[in-house]
Amino acid sequence: MWTIMVDVTSGLIATGVVLWRIWRLRMRHFCLLNLLSLLLPLLVGWHAQQTNQHEQQQIQELAGTVRTINLFVFPDQVVNTKAGVKGIGELANHQRISFHGRALKQATVLHTSDRLRLQVQGTISPVQSASNWGAFDGLGFARSLGVSGDLQVSEIQKIQRAPTSSLTGWLHRWRSWGIAQAKKMPRQLRNYVQSLLFGDRTADFRTSSTGIKKLNLIHLFSLAGMHVYVLLNLWMWLATVLHLRKETAEGGAMLLLPLYCGVAGGAIGLFRATLTVEQRYWMRRLRFSSGGMDYWALTLMLCLLLNPWAVAQLGFQLSFLLSFTMYHCRTAGNLQKTLILNLVSLPLLLYYFYEWHWLSLVANVIFVPIFTGFLFPLLLLNYGCQLLFQTTIWGTETLLQWFNQITNWLSVAPGSVSFGQPPGWTVILATGLIFILIEKWSWKRAIALIILVGCTFLMIHLPLTGEISFFDVGQGDSILVREPLNRSVTLIDTGGKPNFFAKEGQPTVHLAPTTTIPYLKSQGISRIDNVCLSHQDADHIGDLTSFLDEMTVKRVYIPWGMDQNQHFMQKMRPYLHKTQLISVKAGQTIPETRLQVLHPFRPGLGENQDSMVLYGKFGGQRFLFTGDLPQADELEILRHYPQLRVDVLKLGHHGSKTSSAASFIRAIAPQIGIISAGRKNRYGHPNQETLVTMRQNHVHLLNTQTVGMIRYRYGGFLGQSNFITKWKDTQHGSQSNNHTN
Repeated sequence: MWTIMVDVTSGLIATGVVLWRIWRLRMRHFCLLNLLSLLLPLLVGWHAQQTNQHEQQQIQELAGTVRTINLFVFPDQVVNTKAGVKGIGELANHQRISFHGRALKQATVLHTSDRLRLQVQGTISPVQSASNWGAFDGLGFARSLGVSGDLQVSEIQKIQRAPTSSLTGWLHRWRSWGIAQAKKMPRQLRNYVQSLLFGDRTADFRTSSTGIKKLNLIHLFSLAGMHVYVLLNLWMWLATVLHLRKETAEGGAMLLLPLYCGVAGGAIGLFRATLTVEQRYWMRRLRFSSGGMDYWALTLMLCLLLNPWAVAQLGFQLSFLLSFTMYHCRTAGNLQKTLILNLVSLPLLLYYFYEWHWLSLVANVIFVPIFTGFLFPLLLLNYGCQLLFQTTIWGTETLLQWFNQITNWLSVAPGSVSFGQPPGWTVILATGLIFILIEKWSWKRAIALIILVGCTFLMIHLPLTGEISFFDVGQGDSILVREPLNRSVTLIDTGGKPNFFAKEGQPTVHLAPTTTIPYLKSQGISRIDNVCLSHQDADHIGDLTSFLDEMTVKRVYIPWGMDQNQHFMQKMRPYLHKTQLISVKAGQTIPETRLQVLHPFRPGLGENQDSMVLYGKFGGQRFLFTGDLPQADELEILRHYPQLRVDVLKLGHHGSKTSSAASFIRAIAPQIGIISAGRKNRYGHPNQETLVTMRQNHVHLLNTQTVGMIRYRYGGFLGQSNFITKWKDTQHGSQSNNHTN
């Protein structure tokens, strides 16, 4: 809240200074125009905020109970796979919500292009912000789409057609038909056509094209200005062939472009380019004199007036930033322009994606002209052949497969830099310095930019504070222990879904790529010194392979005897050439850390009773991490360590009554207890008996169910330590984001 107040105050002060300067220059009319252009977006933004609060209140009134709901959806807004169904629809009051549930058995009805009415049973809840720092901002994205709630569908009772004659209905109908035709094409062609022509980037596309994202080529697959100008040129060529008059051809293009924008899903880049082209055309027809920056500024204002929430999205920011850059370097050559665009977009991309590959510069220089001048027209030609002749051009699928293989290979080549997430003010300052350099080169300005980037990199990679962070991984455990200056980075458990020992051929779902790994990358962490696995359960080690695949892991520690567990070793064996597997028992320490091993006392196969228990002192606070250790083994630890006292206890077995014996809690006397458990989990964790035990012993509880990720930081210039949580405590209604010790 304090940050928002500072940002608003500084923005108002800066705006006031600019308006005062314009007034002093006796440009009174210009000053009034600027004031109006400022007030109008503010009023629209205030109205959007009030509307959102009203919709959230309506969702809160419906939340918590299973209800029968009529949901109106268009087939192009529904994704139905073996894993389940998800999409965006409208309630009877036209309020937009997202929904997800089991896969539709009546999937054949999705082949229609008509709007559908689904009568479903489910539970509505407000859209939540990300529960872990560094994770994707689902709440902001939902707001930009006008979505105010989320529906968990438990049963679909009835599906009926509900046709509509509105323009929106027709656009969805055409889009559904177009996507259905694209699905008949070979795999890579289908993925590319759906993404490029209809803004429908499928899960299959994201899986098979990871290199495109890592090399910062994903902008080629975002509906933007490139598509508009290629399609315009294609239309004008067709008009020439048909001997249409120039005025007729241009007028037809201006009518068709907004329709295509709607059919393509209304992506912000495409919407921006369409508005700009329309302005140029109508201004020329009305004989008004305007420049490129006038079109850019008016387009920005219109987009903000139509959807103020979109400004927080990367697509919006990148689209307007790059179009602004294109105007300023319009006289540069293609090679120089490509390098400038990559340089300008880099601070923003680092803020959202945390890493950069130096080959992205080479890839953009090589692939951008190939893609725009050859591949995109080839894809259009293939789609036309599919519509007219139900076939595609021979060799195109193979060519796209080669393109994917080359980009995927380049993305894993040495040269990736894990930069981390720079602060917002450095992103703005660095972008401003880059524009100053573009205007006029100077070694002083270049050195200033290099110093800013270097200091930011050191600030991220050599932090003065250490941390112990408890990730929200649902029903599971994953804890980061990081020393100041990143002297050592240790992960205690990895979290995961209960499919680590899935049968051969059964798909494995990993949560770490969207929960823990983004946070580590945001902190500039690409190397983990130690991964300590408490025991074999999938909710503790199921995502181990994600870390071994995506990051450098020096050592993996397991409890004594777990290397005799054949199921575990089968998963570990492919990685033993690049990481060291070490078995530990009570009395040992984890090298280069402050962590001492208090359990196990005897070898086992990694069951709950074999859990590795770790103890360490950080920032004056004594921590104990107990895995899923049962009560009997907790008491055995007390017999071996009768003087054991702790300040912070990670409760065993997610707060289950099988752990946290009352006598054990009284003996170690923790002040704070951490519970890591899934929301609405089927086990009922934390159990009521455990909560009573904690209350009786005056233990303050922090639960990832209600506060999301929990982070303890210590050290720094003042040597202070404090607990910070991602959310406020929704269960007790108290603000839990700052517990200072």
